[in-house]
Amino acid sequence: MKINRLLILALMLVCLRAFGVNCDQLDQAGEGGANIVPDFGSGRDIVGAGRLQFYSAPHISCKMDGWFVVSGDTLFAKFTYAGFTKVSFIKMKKSDREITAWVISSRLRENEKGIVPGHSPDSEEIGVLLKDGKSAISQQKFGAAIGKCQNGLEGLGDAYWSNDIEDDTDVKLIAAGALRREGKLENSASMYCRVLANRLDLYNKK
Repeated sequence: MKINRLLILALMLVCLRAFGVNCDQLDQAGEGGANIVPDFGSGRDIVGAGRLQFYSAPHISCKMDGWFVVSGDTLFAKFTYAGFTKVSFIKMKKSDREITAWVISSRLRENEKGIVPGHSPDSEEIGVLLKDGKSAISQQKFGAAIGKCQNGLEGLGDAYWSNDIEDDTDVKLIAAGALRREGKLENSASMYCRVLANRLDLYNKK
């Protein structure tokens, strides 16, 4: 399995060099095939000298000019893929806006911090996203359903999680991403929304 993933990655890199890089597609592919980082252990410090460059996708050709962080900034990891990590960064100096981008993983170190301090999911808002996702499925708008339920999952984060539960939903999310890449949008949407429903139920019972 590991060899197959490396072979696929190598083929992708060959195609990217031959035909140019589509950063939007590569960003989606990265998220779909990525390893998800649990929110409770997502804190990352920057190691090494110099600026840490932001990329819009997990590829060095997708550099975001003028966007970077420096040593001392704290990032929160979301996904890891092909030597890159997708992180969020709260830009405090000019605004409280959250920036999400890819960085090179070797420049990061775990710091035992969790999700952004003060994060408290709005269960009603997430419930609306779930309801909208289910409604979109019933209307066969599967792409919209995936977007709604993914937004709900991102908003909920790992706030649903506790030590006394057995959680296999990360595996289901990886499967949902694979179904999406295969073009099986109905199955993918149903799985994303089922995972959101399960996690929201666990969160409401805490």
